Amino acid sequence: MGEKPFIEKVGGVAGKWTAYSALGTFLLYLFGYLTLRFQLSTYGVATNLDIFDEKYLFAGCRFLVFLVSAVPNILIIILVLAAIGYVPYKLMPVSSTII
Repeated sequence: MGEKPFIEKVGGVAGKWTAYSALGTFLLYLFGYLTLRFQLSTYGVATNLDIFDEKYLFAGCRFLVFLVSAVPNILIIILVLAAIGYVPYKLMPVSSTII
């Protein structure tokens, strides 16, 4: 009884793979276009980019890899800053208020 809903879910995902891949490709092209446009405008180069070009896909993939690889570094920095703030907080004596 538990296998039937699982098989239906897998079948539903497998039936929609074209939509997922089209959305993923569109996002890679979009991120690649925005990345290249930003880089070229930062360099001061004319930004007359074509609408469809495979360089957008590769730039989008590079952006995605950079974004995913930056997450652990950001988490380490946040943990170090939290530890720097937490240690003095734990070492401070508890204040007692007498009325």
